[in-house]
Amino acid sequence: FIVTTNQVNRNEAFVQSGTGAVAVSLFEVGVNGFNLTAVDGRGRMINLGNWTLDIREIDTSFPSNGPNSRGCENGENIDDIPFDNSFSCSCSEGWTGANCDVETSSGDDSIVLEVTIPILVILCLMILFLKRRE
Repeated sequence: FIVTTNQVNRNEAFVQSGTGAVAVSLFEVGVNGFNLTAVDGRGRMINLGNWTLDIREIDTSFPSNGPNSRGCENGENIDDIPFDNSFSCSCSEGWTGANCDVETSSGDDSIVLEVTIPILVILCLMILFLKRRE
């Protein structure tokens, strides 16, 4: 058996003669074709088939496929539909936005309110108490 490809560097191809299993390693992105030809003992050849494969890189390989044509800054890329030239972002804790580039509140504001409100209540009570004493 002979396997030929349309690739310049002729990547590895293997045919197991006992079973006819074909293994072809194609590493170049793009449209790749290969032919399988049988050769008998006299050197006569017959073409057994031609195949074309379109090898593509995953969408997350290119930040321009992300939201707003940018990648995810503080999160992970989520590719729900392979090879549609787009992906979305799943933000890490503390981040939001299409590209996970907006920091969310860290919760420190609630601590300030917890301390400030009791102090204001005590001050108001002291003012009322002092006004009544006058």
